[in-house]
Amino acid sequence: MERVRQIAATGIDGIYVDVPYWMTHYDGWENTWASFDDYTIAEFTKETGIDAKKEVKLGDFSDPAFVQWVKFRIKTVSEFFEDIRRSMKSVNPACKLIPEIFPGIDESVAVVGSDVYQLYAIADVITHEYHEGNVYAAEREPFDWFNFIAGIRTFRAFAEGRPTWLLSYSWYEQKAVSPSEAMKSLFASEAFSGANVWDAKGYVMSNSNDMATRKEVYTWIEANEENLYAARTNDLNEVGIYFSPLSRDLFPKEYIDSYRGMVLLLMNTHVNWQVVTPRNLAAFDGKILILDNVQCISDEEVRIVKSLSRKGIRFLMAANNGAFDENRTRRSPNASQEIRSDGVVYLKNDPGAEYYDILSHNVNSWFHDRDADTGKIEKCRSIIVDALTRMSPHAPAIQVEAPFEVTSTIANGEGAMYVNLINVRQLSLTCGSAQSDDSVRVVYAKSLASDRAQITPFLGEACDVKASLKDDAYTIVVPRFNRGAVVCIKKH
Repeated sequence: MERVRQIAATGIDGIYVDVPYWMTHYDGWENTWASFDDYTIAEFTKETGIDAKKEVKLGDFSDPAFVQWVKFRIKTVSEFFEDIRRSMKSVNPACKLIPEIFPGIDESVAVVGSDVYQLYAIADVITHEYHEGNVYAAEREPFDWFNFIAGIRTFRAFAEGRPTWLLSYSWYEQKAVSPSEAMKSLFASEAFSGANVWDAKGYVMSNSNDMATRKEVYTWIEANEENLYAARTNDLNEVGIYFSPLSRDLFPKEYIDSYRGMVLLLMNTHVNWQVVTPRNLAAFDGKILILDNVQCISDEEVRIVKSLSRKGIRFLMAANNGAFDENRTRRSPNASQEIRSDGVVYLKNDPGAEYYDILSHNVNSWFHDRDADTGKIEKCRSIIVDALTRMSPHAPAIQVEAPFEVTSTIANGEGAMYVNLINVRQLSLTCGSAQSDDSVRVVYAKSLASDRAQITPFLGEACDVKASLKDDAYTIVVPRFNRGAVVCIKKH
């Protein structure tokens, strides 16, 4: 901490802390749940009264002592950053704390103890050394891209307005793909998901796989910064999907498949959705909140959900919801039973996990062969869409009509509404020639905004368009775009 204070005292803009974690992810370390040095053991015993060497069943989440060990390790990393921030700000209040974290939203958080959800409450900016599936964008399959985009949108919810830096990797000697095309796919997926882009050559933090492409993309981002990164809110998105850090930490594999699957299901059906977390739960003002397999719910979360229910917000709950508290102790009665009211629809099955499993086995085949059977995908999607329609039968104020391969993000801003579009087929360089699709339409109520809009395609010039009017609704037909585009609709 003295070194931190010395650096901050120079007047430096920020301090970048490169990937702190309990080291468990190298060969031979995976199941050790480090660290068992004397200092760590003594501190854990001081806090819990448990001897970690003798009383903890490593890897057994049903063991209360191991649950305390998992929570202790996450808390320790967070406290480390709190110490850095306190030391840094004590001599230079303007200095920014920037941790680089490699776990995403999955079970790796519990394994290494670095939780981006917790750290966003401490840091000024987080750099995510992040990928899904194949490390390099050049060889990433469509299923990986969907997960990558879902992960970034989750990070953006964690950030609550703070910037999100995405350090990912585009290309490393993939002979069938040019470095330039791989970089463009990576940059488009990041920029149109609301994150800042980052270019690195291989795993080296200097240079670029193609400097001309880097200059081209960064110049385009600079020219269109307002449309890409203007402050946005979620108040146009009526459906929320709850992210539970407790369930992710203590039921890591079971919960994350449910969460990811539900996010992908909403994404693939163009439902206007937002991620809701414990920090912004009380402020949720949408119409429906989905809790899929949120097994661990604290007393405070139960209190807030009851309060939202009294306000008229409806809930779609699925699988083993609310069976445990924040220490993985079984609740009696189940929290879902406490919350149960006329505003709750409960599904015994786990639609999120089912959809995630179906996509993982089928969606890449469909992208490679358009004639592949999508019956299982459509059936699973229809169950949730039908439930949401029954719960809120009116049409949303703004809708995106687009093919399965196009994802959309809808947000409100000062003076404009924004619709970010990403074509996953065009990102996926493994699928061969990607044909642009011009069958994207944005429909919104006449009372919501004007008929004037600006469409900015990736690496293209912004163009002004005028919406057509029919039955008090405006429709914008989005011209062909490559990889991504943002539609900026001017308010009255």
